[in-house]
Amino acid sequence: MQSLTEAQSRSIGDCLPSEWDVMFGCMAKAYRYKPSDEEEGWGHYFCAGALVLVVKRQAGALAGNAVYCIQCRNPYSAAHEMYFEQELFYDFSSTYVESASTFHSFESDDCVMGVAFVTAAEATAFARLVRKRS
Repeated sequence: MQSLTEAQSRSIGDCLPSEWDVMFGCMAKAYRYKPSDEEEGWGHYFCAGALVLVVKRQAGALAGNAVYCIQCRNPYSAAHEMYFEQELFYDFSSTYVESASTFHSFESDDCVMGVAFVTAAEATAFARLVRKRS
């Protein structure tokens, strides 16, 4: 998998509602971890696409009231369909784990998500921004 191009990142930003901005984007594969009766461990590969950290600026609100989300989007379609979205809840960074240089995980609403980044540099930059925002 190749890194997200600048043109793809701009295109994803252009498809978002006007109050949302892309803070960072990269290509990644996402996995779900859900314990089950049969097996416990990282489940099937969930999706591959553009992993973006986005911010929704609240009109007239203080900077601290912005909403931050991790989204995985299809970088190849014109509409950039969203595969999943996770809002960075209070103290989200306490659930964000850098298991390896290119594999990170975090708690989502219904499971633990794992993300395999293309490069360690992208993984580090993404983690730094997530920790700073939550």
